[in-house]
Amino acid sequence: MKTIILLLIGITMLVSCSSTGSAEDAMAKIMEARNANDYGYVWDQVDKVSQGELNTSLGFMYIMSNNVDDERMAELKAMDGKELFLLVMDSPSAKKIKKFDWSGVKLISTDGDKASFTNDAGDDIAMIVEDGRWKISVN
Repeated sequence: MKTIILLLIGITMLVSCSSTGSAEDAMAKIMEARNANDYGYVWDQVDKVSQGELNTSLGFMYIMSNNVDDERMAELKAMDGKELFLLVMDSPSAKKIKKFDWSGVKLISTDGDKASFTNDAGDDIAMIVEDGRWKISVN
């Protein structure tokens, strides 16, 4: 019985590790999507806590940089975070976000379910494992 339990634990750990993949592979896919302007994929690779924080700031950012009437304001309030992210990335206010230097992104370290990256400009990028997948964390 003890052998069966240990075997099941080992298989579970192996499956969870294999579904996670490496942080470097996940970052490479995110960079590929960003370079292809596939911001829907990029959004899906942001952890849930960061998405929640971005929901508020993205709406505010869009409102401040665009002439928004009451009707448009109601539409914005009804949007979820991903819709807002895609809207902002398609607006002139996204210039700063799009200028983020993705060149030379390299892994600094991994520690269990956390990874740290940097780029040529010295910006730090954090990743965490969430739901078995590496995701960008802006916290």
